[in-house]
Amino acid sequence: MKVTIYVEGGGDDNATLSVCRKGFATFFGRMLPGRKSVRIVARGSRNQAFKDFRIALESRGPDEAVVLLVDSEAPVADGSDPWKHLADREGDKWAKPTLTSHDDACLMVQCVEAWFLADPDALKKHYRKGIRLEKLAQPVNGNVESIPKSKILTSLKAALHGSNPDGYGKRDAFKIITYLDPEKVCKASRHAESMRSRLMKLTSAKKK
Repeated sequence: MKVTIYVEGGGDDNATLSVCRKGFATFFGRMLPGRKSVRIVARGSRNQAFKDFRIALESRGPDEAVVLLVDSEAPVADGSDPWKHLADREGDKWAKPTLTSHDDACLMVQCVEAWFLADPDALKKHYRKGIRLEKLAQPVNGNVESIPKSKILTSLKAALHGSNPDGYGKRDAFKIITYLDPEKVCKASRHAESMRSRLMKLTSAKKK
């Protein structure tokens, strides 16, 4: 089964979109070793990613699957699946497309930067020196999803003070992703683990 992941990120600049695509491709290559059937499509805004995801649903072949990956931007309620969260969230209000399954929407909770807290070594590898990891927000009981997005970004800025004069930017994020250990991310994020399970199932599925 060929799988295409439509991911938010990269803005509207071709160079940044390329960095975003390469970053996630490296991460998923590490998450799904030996499986070459995952393609990353970076679409800038979350709304554009959702729009193109819906278009892809209509045109996919019998041996193709499409997955949507976006930030949750907020806590995900217990018992709420990604589509319900996206349908309820102000700013989205996205109805689940009829042609997709409940687990073809995946969330980075509460934002992709939460994954960095699961594997701070990735930050050290990217910034090399001067980063103060003790300034990062700490996961509660090992769970990065419980940390508010605003707190994650504030702590990241504090940790980088003195290390990166340009401050933290999304272009940095896509490069940091290439260093992330998927095992650490999945251990600290149940939605990341659910996403891995879904992708493992899809990439092992055979055409009937």
